[in-house]
Amino acid sequence: FVSSNDGSIHMWNPDNSKASISFKADVSNINDSLSPQLFSVNRFNSKIATARSDNGIYLWDIETQQIVSNWNVTSNISTLSIHSNDPQIILAGFEKGNIFAYDCR
Repeated sequence: FVSSNDGSIHMWNPDNSKASISFKADVSNINDSLSPQLFSVNRFNSKIATARSDNGIYLWDIETQQIVSNWNVTSNISTLSIHSNDPQIILAGFEKGNIFAYDCR
């Protein structure tokens, strides 16, 4: 998986060196190279969590490329991860040092 400055997420197929899935994963539509698209994929490669300059966290279904859940936050997110032991939990780290867990159930 790789993200680009335009907010797109691409899943690359190593067999043919082409993107097998590409979708716009940034609902803010901001092309801002200073604010990268953060993402984390669950261990089953079925969901992807994204965050960017609009101060929102989004959980996407990779197959349908649709938003499953979303949360508005008031601070800039510096890191994002889907919990390795519980793919229903998204962890977000913020610039001020706080870490919050978001439950997708």
